[in-house]
Amino acid sequence: ISQARGEREKPALKRDGVLSLVRHPWYLGGLLFLWSRRLTEGTVVTNAVLSVYLVAGAHLEERKLLRAFGAEYERYREEVPMLIPRAGDLASLLKRFTRSGR
Repeated sequence: ISQARGEREKPALKRDGVLSLVRHPWYLGGLLFLWSRRLTEGTVVTNAVLSVYLVAGAHLEERKLLRAFGAEYERYREEVPMLIPRAGDLASLLKRFTRSGR
């Protein structure tokens, strides 16, 4: 009935897969792409500017997600890093994939 009135159900906060390692995997991917390329004088400056842009974008998205999900997102922020995965989390993920034969 709520859909018939044009109301939307609140989407669930996704926390599985790569989102269990970092809160902003797309921003992390962008940073990794930028800094994995061959560096020259020009690319270092460009990469630095784009890195600031990506990190600022992640912070702006954090505000939006806090408004949308409130306390649930606050707990997620306390449990999962923003951009850089914890070493132990990466190690357990690698073990899980090597044990399962994937």
